[in-house]
Amino acid sequence: MTNDSLMYNINEKTPTAAHANNQGLVLMYDPIGKWMSGPWNCFQYRKGVTHWMMLPDAPPITQTQEELHEQRFEQWLAAYSIGKTLTFEQQQTAHAAFMRGASHV
Repeated sequence: MTNDSLMYNINEKTPTAAHANNQGLVLMYDPIGKWMSGPWNCFQYRKGVTHWMMLPDAPPITQTQEELHEQRFEQWLAAYSIGKTLTFEQQQTAHAAFMRGASHV
């Protein structure tokens, strides 16, 4: 077991910036029995937090949101158009509709 997988009692040890992941977050436990992530320095504002743990760093972002949407559209279009011939206009309409939906996800 490594130090980053230990659970700490908030009354015995409080988190610091050094304990936070690359987004400044730690994992906290409240008395209702739920884990929640939040900024390392907000535990005093979260009523009833009893324990906390370190969180792993978030993976680096390798694609922009737009690139990811384009990739997903291309995958969807390839699967949808099997056995079909779509005109350029149909592809443009499908692209516009897909991107409008993707922007709300």
